[in-house]
Amino acid sequence: MSTRHDHRGSGEAIKEEETEAMRDRRPIALFMAFGTKGDVFPVAALAAAFSCDQKQYEVSFITHSAHQGLSADFAAKNVTFIPISSPPVLAAHQHEQISDSKRSSFDSYCEHNNFSLRKRMIEEEHRRECLAAAEKFFGCDINKEGDFIAINFFALEGWHLAELFQVHCIVTAPYVVPYRLDGKMFCTGCGLSLWKLGAHGGIIF
Repeated sequence: MSTRHDHRGSGEAIKEEETEAMRDRRPIALFMAFGTKGDVFPVAALAAAFSCDQKQYEVSFITHSAHQGLSADFAAKNVTFIPISSPPVLAAHQHEQISDSKRSSFDSYCEHNNFSLRKRMIEEEHRRECLAAAEKFFGCDINKEGDFIAINFFALEGWHLAELFQVHCIVTAPYVVPYRLDGKMFCTGCGLSLWKLGAHGGIIF
């Protein structure tokens, strides 16, 4: 009985393993959207539709943990939900409390500084979490063919992450825009119905 020995060098074997892994690797579509529901949900719908249509992709969605309710729908569409701890809106204390005549200007100054410090800390942690999430997808792979990051206008950090990891970046704005103007809308300048916008040299939809 003869035994077959593999005389290939360890370097060659590793290269073949890497080639096999690259062949089996699915391209990554990483969607990032921040803001309120009105800002995030349209991009979430786009990510879910993309996952259903482009099944060869590994689709993930990064957004605020406050939008955790999306995770159940995402699971049904094979989209991975990745929460970021920052809030959708960072609001200062109520102005009527700050401007109360009983409060001194010094109290208002201290409160403003505390808010600015808190805001800066949240923004720094937000960036760290986004970077850590992106590194899990793009940090180790040499082959990034087909990979991209899709962002909304409140997730511009995704643009810098795309530059860092050398993947394509797509800015999405999937909002419904009416293709025909309402006949009840009027120009504030001349009072003409916007159906007659052509009188101003504009475009009629």
